[in-house]
Amino acid sequence: MIIIKKEKHIKILNLDKKSINNYLDDMFKIISENMNKIIKSKNSLDEDYKIWKESMQKEIQNEQKRWIIALHENIIIGYFLYRVNNSELFLDEIQIKENYQGDKVTFIKLFSYLLNEELDDNVIVYAGINKKNKKSQGIVKKFGFIKYEETKQSFKYKTEWKSFKNILNKHIL
Repeated sequence: MIIIKKEKHIKILNLDKKSINNYLDDMFKIISENMNKIIKSKNSLDEDYKIWKESMQKEIQNEQKRWIIALHENIIIGYFLYRVNNSELFLDEIQIKENYQGDKVTFIKLFSYLLNEELDDNVIVYAGINKKNKKSQGIVKKFGFIKYEETKQSFKYKTEWKSFKNILNKHIL
């Protein structure tokens, strides 16, 4: 585990493959609470956990996947999963406990970790967002993303790294 930053009592960690499993239960609690407010699952909590954990176990094997968590007083309050390959950056998932969402500090700190990546300005950044998640749709639009595709359940967004990085830097400064 590598400590990246510690500001305002929020610590950002880049998890190595060996330590990810230590945080999966807490990560699931965050996503299940957040998603339950957007879309009620037809499964039991146990069924959702089993499906999610199997999916995450596969993702751990993905060498392109990065796992970033935010801790406050050593309790996980958010996480960010993304992938980088060649000329593309995929923002796979960002989840923050509800009581830390309004201050924007945790969100900006998780996203600012991307500034550690050495990416060319022409890299395209992608995000997929559930159609019912209006809050996340608003956030990506504020960061310069444009909608380029629609599926049955989600909208696909993209922007250039240079533009995204400039907007992100304005929020940090």
